[in-house]
Amino acid sequence: MLKNKLCLALCCALPIFSGCTVGPNYKKPEISMPVTYKEAAQGWKVAQPQDQQSRGAWWEIYQDPILNNLQQQVVVSNQNVAQYVAKYEQAAALVSQAKAERAPTVSATGSGTRSAQSQAKPSNSYSAEASVSWELDLWGKNRARVEARIGKVNAQKAELEQTRQLLASSVARLYWEWQTQAAAGELLAQIK
Repeated sequence: MLKNKLCLALCCALPIFSGCTVGPNYKKPEISMPVTYKEAAQGWKVAQPQDQQSRGAWWEIYQDPILNNLQQQVVVSNQNVAQYVAKYEQAAALVSQAKAERAPTVSATGSGTRSAQSQAKPSNSYSAEASVSWELDLWGKNRARVEARIGKVNAQKAELEQTRQLLASSVARLYWEWQTQAAAGELLAQIK
């Protein structure tokens, strides 16, 4: 009789616990690709995007101190860049928080009292408590949270770098347009 009840309880609990699983890790689907393309013979290569990497100060190849100064001003004072920097730092802090949630929590408290009655010798009493707790990550919730937040950090870093490059290219383009207009104005003034 006891065996039947235990077997029935186990059969009822099994579907409940199996519904709590997070799921398998994501695996990129395999796609059949041709070995080479017809353009490969002409020097083409497969793209390797690296959006999170800084592109550096590419505008310095022009060796123009005014352009360099303008680029530095944009990096320091642009609110869009400051916003993306803050989002990136927040995402990085959330990764640290998620990693910390996987570690044990230790807490300790202590207290002491001293009491004396009218003519008695004073007495001291001390107490201390310590506790340790740790959440067992049976279904991978904490691991999945860390992985998701790392993905968010990578996305925020890519957005930050893309914003910096967009601003740098816009400043360079506007600067060269201004230089072109100034040169055209000087040329017109010489003709008159």
